[in-house]
Amino acid sequence: MTAAEAASATAHPLDVVRAGRWTRALFGTYALSLGFFEAAPLRALRRVGANDIRILADVSGVAASLGEAGAREVGRTYAVDAIGAPGGCFHPKFVLLDGEDGPRLVIGSGNLTFGGWGRNLELCEILSPRTSPRAFGDMADFLEALATSPRLDFPNAGIAASWAGALRRSGDMGGGSDVRLLHSVDRPIADQLVEMADAAGGATGLLVASPYFGSAGAVRRLADGLGLERFAVHVSTALALAGQHYDFAHDPRADRVVVEGLNEEPRQRPMHAKLIEIICRDRVLTVSGSVNASGPALSRAVNVELAVVRAGPERTPVRAFVGSLPPLPVVETEGSGSDDAILLANLVGRNLSGIVMGADAQGTWSARLDATGEFRELGDLEVGPDRRFSVEIRGGDEIGFGSRRAILALSRDGRRVAGFVTFPDLLELNRRWGSSAGSMIRVVGGSAEDEDLAGVLEYFARHPDETAAPWSNGSAVRPTHRVVDDRSVSLAELDVRPRAEGTPPHLAGWGASAIDRLIAAVRRSLVSGGTGGGGSAAGDAEDAGAGGRPAAPPPERTEKVFEVIREAFASRIDDDPQTELHRLADLGLCVLARRPDAARVSEFASWWTTLASPRLRCDPERAELRSLATALVLIDAMAARSPIRARRRIAAMVGPVEDALDACMDAMTPVVSGLVAEATAGREALEAFVAEVQGERSVLEELPVLLAAIRAGEAPPPLPCLDREPEMDRIRRRIADGFAARIPIAGPWHTSCPKCSIGLPEADIQRLRAIGLVAAQNCCSSVVVLDRNL
Repeated sequence: MTAAEAASATAHPLDVVRAGRWTRALFGTYALSLGFFEAAPLRALRRVGANDIRILADVSGVAASLGEAGAREVGRTYAVDAIGAPGGCFHPKFVLLDGEDGPRLVIGSGNLTFGGWGRNLELCEILSPRTSPRAFGDMADFLEALATSPRLDFPNAGIAASWAGALRRSGDMGGGSDVRLLHSVDRPIADQLVEMADAAGGATGLLVASPYFGSAGAVRRLADGLGLERFAVHVSTALALAGQHYDFAHDPRADRVVVEGLNEEPRQRPMHAKLIEIICRDRVLTVSGSVNASGPALSRAVNVELAVVRAGPERTPVRAFVGSLPPLPVVETEGSGSDDAILLANLVGRNLSGIVMGADAQGTWSARLDATGEFRELGDLEVGPDRRFSVEIRGGDEIGFGSRRAILALSRDGRRVAGFVTFPDLLELNRRWGSSAGSMIRVVGGSAEDEDLAGVLEYFARHPDETAAPWSNGSAVRPTHRVVDDRSVSLAELDVRPRAEGTPPHLAGWGASAIDRLIAAVRRSLVSGGTGGGGSAAGDAEDAGAGGRPAAPPPERTEKVFEVIREAFASRIDDDPQTELHRLADLGLCVLARRPDAARVSEFASWWTTLASPRLRCDPERAELRSLATALVLIDAMAARSPIRARRRIAAMVGPVEDALDACMDAMTPVVSGLVAEATAGREALEAFVAEVQGERSVLEELPVLLAAIRAGEAPPPLPCLDREPEMDRIRRRIADGFAARIPIAGPWHTSCPKCSIGLPEADIQRLRAIGLVAAQNCCSSVVVLDRNL
């Protein structure tokens, strides 16, 4: 691909991010806009499943991003690591993706900013191991050089080293390739290009396009190294940000040209692309990436640069420039180095530790921490001769539960050094839980935001086993009356580790690991949370509705999660009805509690009870499930104005109706109580309906009495419900005649006469399951009695 074709191509780094199934990503950049990163690349990565995300940036880029209001998740769901290059800057721009479709590599000229990924005219190369295997070996070399170079200030160098090892393990990095990568960690880019040109038969021409030159010296030195008397330099009419024209006035060796693919005028996009093309006797070397045609970037190993060199037969089309150069202000280049000092900090439990990336750091500093929107004083902090510090935070647990970035600032003698605080525990949770991790942490911390609740429920719907401890299959007896649990899980307690090998999730129990403890805390927060619409009680003024109350949040996403839960659980219920129906009831009620509405609650209760009635038979020890099932049956039956329906379903699913009703009314959780009141016009109406249910009788309650009489060969007592059925006269006669043992007994699964094994009509099967009695008209005409416990 020529430079013109590359510049005109529709491929974009964001397209690559969206197109694959990635699990982790590493970005490199000089300038950094975390507001842009969270708005576009981070969101795209989450959608494809990536949950291990880091950014390597120059110290000046990190310093500039500290003031961005749009940066909310840095340190919690992704990490930023700073790299210092004394006398120069860390200048590469790359995206490294890995996962099921990886690895993939994007190397270009655009910084991780709105301009670099949108407004500017940039060049980028998109590489895969299949087509460019040597480039991935070169990338591994570059990352290892970053990790080991003594001239760089890279406190978290292990990150680059781990990625280098993974790249080498991903496949064969040998073989021939027309694409190579060059870096300037230990050698100037220009020296390496001269060697490649000599290997390609020697240079016969040179073309340079750059938004910054500094002076004409770097291009002249490259031309001298290539043995060229003349060369061509692209004339830009709209250079991006720090751009400067080439010093044509003092260099008569340079011809003014316009590279067709880098002509800004048709699209009015400022040029920030970098292109060096060396025409050799055997082939053409096209160089793109981060390398400006300046001394620190090209001819000296001062900046850290990364370039792609593509060897091919085609030259880039150019035309002679006609006219005068437009005047442009002289501004400082992005590649001239920076004296910005920042710090890197980690908060694990209550221990805040880190390193100051700057000179003269040793000594006592005044420390302030901003994790909630305003700084609070931490007192004095000592920085050692190794530039490192460590301090215990008092009452700092809530820091990890916030919904915004945390910044630590140190000051003394009029000097200020600041940096983002990273939460390693939360990053580990994010690697395990993905985009739901932040929501889970905030819900435990008391968040009432619908977005947070939706994120938690989406995760539970996708990973039901993670919620198995509270809804386990074990036989631990739960108390009938609710026990208020006011414990909290602090970040200091989190010891992230895998669950013990061989232990099924549903047997892990409470507190089996820190992850399980946190899940338990999430569930407690959900089930015990108050009713009412979501949203912060302290909403901004512009979010407030009439009377100063926060405006109700839009329901669309909560509605979507409600549907996700229903669909996710419906197909699993038959495998373990008690566990799956319990999960479904709890999570569904949590969704409803965020925006109570009588019609929605009744709709869910009707759907759940219809799904549960033929499947659910509650064990006596599952007190919480029994109470939930009874409450949902009451809501459904009240909407249908049918106390007999409630009686029948409670008897079928829960057991003794009077006990179930008493337990439900006494132990109803705040969430369920609020929803019942919403759907049933209040507690008094519910109690009146319960009295009606208590006044009814159902065949399901009388069947055990009839079965006991049949097995004892004794006349059954009066059974008001069953005695209304025509089959009862024959049953009583058979018992009175001494033939009770000949009455066929069927289980719930029977579809044929137990005596003759001849199938029953579908209508008779339904009658047997609903009433408990049916005459086998197709065979012996005996009355079949249902025993639901068989």
